[in-house]
Amino acid sequence: MIGKFLQRVAWRLRGWFERPHLRRVERVEELSDVPEYMERDVVVLAGPAARPKWAVFLCPCGRGHRVSLQSTHWPRWQLRLDRGRPTFFPSIDVPNEDRCHFLIVNGRIRWARTSSQRSNSR
Repeated sequence: MIGKFLQRVAWRLRGWFERPHLRRVERVEELSDVPEYMERDVVVLAGPAARPKWAVFLCPCGRGHRVSLQSTHWPRWQLRLDRGRPTFFPSIDVPNEDRCHFLIVNGRIRWARTSSQRSNSR
């Protein structure tokens, strides 16, 4: 109980100093070409440049798990690039132990109210 409380306080403090952004977009031909090690601010698009099939990036919660979005399965995420900054819609909901639910708009992370990480964006 106290551990969860301290974890949430730490996340809140971290949010004041470090706001996650996706600043760079890299492209690869195949999903298998996505590097094992990824930087936190990079989105890797896999597939044809005109219409990539996958978008892969580290979850902005900072716990190190990857988010892989496929454009051909439900929900069908759409990607828009504005001066190299990605916007994904609809929102991204990663159901894990601590739910990660967020929007990416112009590379900025906006936590949804349903996310246990939402204090990170304040």
